[in-house]
Amino acid sequence: MTDMIKIPNKIAREASYIEDSLPYAIMSPEYFAPITVVVENRPTGQTTRWDEIRELVVKIQGSEKLWRATYRVGLTENQDYPPFDYGGDVEFKSVERKTRMVEEVYYE
Repeated sequence: MTDMIKIPNKIAREASYIEDSLPYAIMSPEYFAPITVVVENRPTGQTTRWDEIRELVVKIQGSEKLWRATYRVGLTENQDYPPFDYGGDVEFKSVERKTRMVEEVYYE
């Protein structure tokens, strides 16, 4: 079973605006964000008719584990809504960093 944590929507949304590999922390009266580094914030390569699907991978304070959530960003001015534009907490699943070798074909 995959580990999962829940992060408040507001915190996940703010983290989605941070560039890769930057330290991140937010203080608020009701919550201190456990996110310390945004490891990846990139497109997944998938789109719908109106949205681009992106992934946010973060590290949590006091741990080396990586956590991933996906979110949607509107592709036109008519779909101008923020990341994680729904109520409630955002579920982040535990992930591991892996590499993949891709063979490239080219001609000289």
